[in-house]
Amino acid sequence: MRGVAAGLGLAACLVLGSSVRAAEGTSTASPEVFFSQGNEAYSKGDYETAERAYQQILSRGIQNSHVYYNLANVCFRQNQIGRAILFYEKALRLDPADLDARENLKYAELRIRDRIPPDERPFLIALLERGMGLLSLEQVTRLFVLLYLLAMFLAGAWILGRGRKAATLAGIFSGALLCLALVAGGWMALQARSRNASDEAIVVTDKLEVYSGPGADNTLLASVHEGTKVTIHSHRGEWTQVTIPDGRSGWLKGEALGVI
Repeated sequence: MRGVAAGLGLAACLVLGSSVRAAEGTSTASPEVFFSQGNEAYSKGDYETAERAYQQILSRGIQNSHVYYNLANVCFRQNQIGRAILFYEKALRLDPADLDARENLKYAELRIRDRIPPDERPFLIALLERGMGLLSLEQVTRLFVLLYLLAMFLAGAWILGRGRKAATLAGIFSGALLCLALVAGGWMALQARSRNASDEAIVVTDKLEVYSGPGADNTLLASVHEGTKVTIHSHRGEWTQVTIPDGRSGWLKGEALGVI
């Protein structure tokens, strides 16, 4: 279910108006009930109740992009920009092709105060990273398996019918599909490596100070505001080493980070 919410202006209505969506793939009654309660509370403007309902689903270990999407919209309505961005990011991790979540994320990011310009990256690397975000690791894996099986099936047809025109075409298509499968396999490996290399997190408090070392007695490097995405590298006590969007590395207090 989606409902248009008023009061955010025309731009917000275009992006955030499709605010609540129906659950897909919930397997037990309780999550469905909580999801319906959350949707109903949202439609009435009772965002705190809606948030509690969606959190009940997550507390059961269910990872669902639609729940994260709705929860992000609830947080946005409560002006919790950092948490809204966090949950949009989580929704996109599960479903990178979700255009609504992607557009809402862009809109929410406009609310970040003193946004740090991102580090300039070479065009090809930026293009590759953008392409990698179109499909999740699980979706790329399924694509790889499908292409590989089709290639093997056509290769078998080519071997068994060698000398026939149809078999020749099967061999050509088999080679093409095998090349595509290799591309999908490389894509899959890059995504798996990226997922395991480091964690990304969102600042969910108003502001955090970034220091050159794990302690407030070190040099202050920068301040990051609510909604900023950082990359986590290591932990030392209450301090977390991160890289901020402009490429600088430093330490901040990790309890105010929401890991994507």
